[in-house]
Amino acid sequence: MLHESQVPRSCDRCHTLKERCQRIPSASKCDRCDRLHLPCLSNRPIKRPGRRPRPYHHLRATPKTPSSTASTVSLPTPPAEDKDGGKDRDKWLALCSGLTMLADAAPVDDDVHVMQRILSDDFLQQFVLPSFCEAHRETLVSQFFAARPVVKDAYVACAISMPGPGEDVNAPLDDVRLAISYRRASAAVAALRDVRVKGVHDVPLCLAVGGALLTFAYRVGGSDALAICTNVLSMAKDLYEAKGGAISADLGFLTCLVLTETSECLLSGKVPTLRLRPPPASVDRYVGLFQTLMPYYYDICELSSDMSRNPGLDTTERLDALERDVRSWLPDMPEGFINHYSAVEVSRMTCQANVMQTAALLILHRLRHPYGTEQGAAQAMSTSILRQLDVTRLITGQAPRCIDLALLVACLEVEDEAERWQHLRDVSSIGIYSGLFRKRVAGLISRAWAARRIYSPFYWHDLGSIREGLP
Repeated sequence: MLHESQVPRSCDRCHTLKERCQRIPSASKCDRCDRLHLPCLSNRPIKRPGRRPRPYHHLRATPKTPSSTASTVSLPTPPAEDKDGGKDRDKWLALCSGLTMLADAAPVDDDVHVMQRILSDDFLQQFVLPSFCEAHRETLVSQFFAARPVVKDAYVACAISMPGPGEDVNAPLDDVRLAISYRRASAAVAALRDVRVKGVHDVPLCLAVGGALLTFAYRVGGSDALAICTNVLSMAKDLYEAKGGAISADLGFLTCLVLTETSECLLSGKVPTLRLRPPPASVDRYVGLFQTLMPYYYDICELSSDMSRNPGLDTTERLDALERDVRSWLPDMPEGFINHYSAVEVSRMTCQANVMQTAALLILHRLRHPYGTEQGAAQAMSTSILRQLDVTRLITGQAPRCIDLALLVACLEVEDEAERWQHLRDVSSIGIYSGLFRKRVAGLISRAWAARRIYSPFYWHDLGSIREGLP
């Protein structure tokens, strides 16, 4: 008899899609995962052969009703023809599989029906690059089935709060919808507190819950974003650093949480929980090509925090070294990058990298020179960021994602309030689903300009003192 470890198994992805898992005997990946550049894993538990025993109450006939969630699932139309080596069919199968599995998970559970919204490409493309929608959808679905009691409330809070088709993102949520969203988010936080990170497969679970809660927090303004990111990343920190960042599990939400916490720390004079260790020559679903720039943002946070706590500290050498590193930084592109992604995606990723690099230089400039001085260089960098964002939006039809920090840094140099609001309205990647977040950022910039008129000198590291009002 063969030992269970000797029995050939399909990978988890092909098993989920109910498709044949084909691979060359010596290959580490099956054909589908290799073609889509996705991890090929077989981590699901090995089940006993035969039909599972069923509880007594399931033996009784239970007629299905039209109100069943499973009966209301509307599957997308399959592609007319199989293009691009089967990728279109694979994406369609993944979406159908995700929707069907969620419906089958609880045929009378309205929550599952609500969560189906967050699996569509239209929803996911608000956050990740189009090429990563399938992988991101699989992350959501796999975490749902791996730990449904932990992730369900976070998913529901996110889905209920997000604007539907045609809904005004600037209109506040009605009292009932807002109360339900907060109640489910609170339940998700309570469930997350009970999670103990004991192995690498616990990390993606924490990150998935944190990502959903962060999306909900941004929808209602973003004031809790820092607390969410810090708590979630603290749970993953020890294992992440012990492994040197080399965790084989799906860490799809990691860069989103790290970037958000870093942005909030830069504005409050704090130091982020962890320093990202990005893999070389890779593209991230959220931040594209600039993930290798993010460790420098951590260093800027440390420097800004030190300058805030010790005003007389001599930081000239650290400023010079960081500025040299950021200026010399170049994206680490994987082989075949141009051919693997569409022209629109390449354009957005290039813009992302450029504006985030310029924003880092502008922050360093304002750590060295107070606002109102050395205006020529500051205005040039601010104008460069805003123009690149506007041009990319006009050419591609959509502003790049994950650029709100760069947008805020540039708008801090724009004195006219109407002009600032126009930039926030047109290119904020979070503002497309949260008008409250735009208002929060506009309020912070207005307070910064008010502080500049009262206090002199006023540096970047002084921003923390006006987060909640003038000192």
